Amino acid sequence: MLPDQKRNTEVTEKKSIYDFLSGEMNVTKEIYKLADLFERKDIVRVRHKYSIGTDISLEQWVAGLFLGWNGRGSYLTPNELKRDMEIADIKNKVPNELQTTLYLEYLLNMIQLFERERHLLKSQSVSIQTPVYQALIDNLSLLLSQLNLTTVQKERGITILVPESPVVTEAVEIVEKPDVKLAILEYNHITNRNNLSEKWKILQILAHDFEPRRNELEKTSEGKNLASDLGFLFNKLNIRHNNTEGKKAVPAIQNMPEKDLLEWYDTTYRLYLTAVLLHDYANDKKQQAKITALKAVVNPR
Repeated sequence: MLPDQKRNTEVTEKKSIYDFLSGEMNVTKEIYKLADLFERKDIVRVRHKYSIGTDISLEQWVAGLFLGWNGRGSYLTPNELKRDMEIADIKNKVPNELQTTLYLEYLLNMIQLFERERHLLKSQSVSIQTPVYQALIDNLSLLLSQLNLTTVQKERGITILVPESPVVTEAVEIVEKPDVKLAILEYNHITNRNNLSEKWKILQILAHDFEPRRNELEKTSEGKNLASDLGFLFNKLNIRHNNTEGKKAVPAIQNMPEKDLLEWYDTTYRLYLTAVLLHDYANDKKQQAKITALKAVVNPR
């Protein structure tokens, strides 16, 4: 069989309608579809007293709400915000991972702005095409699921997206302080991936939260080494103390390439999450008692 014939056979044999409907999504194509739905001119209808009405896009409607959004900062229009985020012409490019994430964040925040003001629709004789709007919501949810992204709520009603992680989720549920919860989540935001200064700021918050846990971890055989190693990293990687100048300067840190320091920061973050989980287990006497009881059943003397 010739190569071209083989390829054609593979294409023919590969897909039924079920395969098409159940297959993995093309991220670029899905971004284009979301943008088309958000900018679709007939999704919102503004009715007038003596005429059929005017059809506009959801983005146009949200633009009228934008100035009342607490999260807008100094921006005056959604288009101004999109230009600075470099996503204004999202349909005319193949978006990279950063542009994809930022566009999805923009879309989420604009939809949430619409939802918060949706009660205005009836009073202003405005209707929305429910099937089209629901398609926008459904497609957005499907894409976020495929990309393994979850939402994080910040102050002023702003939503960001971070990778979903069971370990991170569990640690966030354990810690009590809101600023620590947010720091744990924000560490993995795509804009922080190679951002040494932002990771440093976040690790300072986590280092402060670690101290009371450290004292208790040092009392356990399982946590003693972890507490010592994590304390060392927080104290010697220019996080809790200035290790690049002054009396606490460390030559190895002064001369360390940024790439290596970023890797050590990531290691510090992962060990902090481990410390939170281990500290929680060490203090969970009920869970320990249940395991002891199970051992007695599984391994009777």
